[in-house]
Amino acid sequence: MPWCPVCKNEYKEGVTVCADCGETLVASLGERKEVLLCSGEEALILRMQKFMEYNDIPVIFEHEDEEACLYVLPKHERKAKQAVRVFLVESALKEEAQNQEDDLICADAADGEESEEEAEDRPDAEDGENDLRAPSGVYRKKSERADDLRSSGEVLLVFGILGCIAMILIDFGILPIRFGNRIMMNVIMFALFLFFIGFGVYSLKDARKSRAEASDEDKLTEQIHTWVKEHLTAELVDEASGLEEEDADEIRFFKRTEVIKKKITAEFQEAEEAYLDNLAETVYQELFE
Repeated sequence: MPWCPVCKNEYKEGVTVCADCGETLVASLGERKEVLLCSGEEALILRMQKFMEYNDIPVIFEHEDEEACLYVLPKHERKAKQAVRVFLVESALKEEAQNQEDDLICADAADGEESEEEAEDRPDAEDGENDLRAPSGVYRKKSERADDLRSSGEVLLVFGILGCIAMILIDFGILPIRFGNRIMMNVIMFALFLFFIGFGVYSLKDARKSRAEASDEDKLTEQIHTWVKEHLTAELVDEASGLEEEDADEIRFFKRTEVIKKKITAEFQEAEEAYLDNLAETVYQELFE
């Protein structure tokens, strides 16, 4: 009987796709296609699972050798790793806020009860769960965006022009199509097709602009990779990361990529966060995988 590798649901023979998640069914659950995302303390992994599911990233929670583990399908692995990075950042900020709150409480205990105004200003530790936010998503190169805009513009432009030609042919009786109210239909359809043409022209102009930006981005990326090969090594990154022996793999990944981003930012101009995240992950794979 076929099984869904994500939902763990069993289906009747002949069914090939899971009705819940759309994943391709396998003959048995022994045919594992998922990759290990992270493992560690159960409480932390459960919180991470909740965060992943909130951001529509399907994961599987399991116990292995007294450790809690999260698995993810290969097609979701990159987005899931970015989500883990955001989760760890937010968790670290929450822990720091909690420590600051504890210090305030200790000081208040020594000096007396805190004032009502100070109590209102003090952050509520229980709000930490609501501070978690979704990752920005996988970074798309400007060249890819330019290609998408050009394709969309061309389709809209062609569709709009062909639509206007078709309406003219109908008006002259060349195409045997009749409308109840020809004037109203002409106004509506011509307005629609002209909108397609205008939006297509706008998309093509935007595509040319994005193509120019993409050229600058590609040059910057090439310069950064050249600089990384000459100045960055795995040993230097680890030395600056402050790694500890008990650090889990996902913590090591986070610390290393943060150092890589800081090194790149210090040497080159400021770039948007999503671009740096993507670049740091690429450099990480070159250095450590």
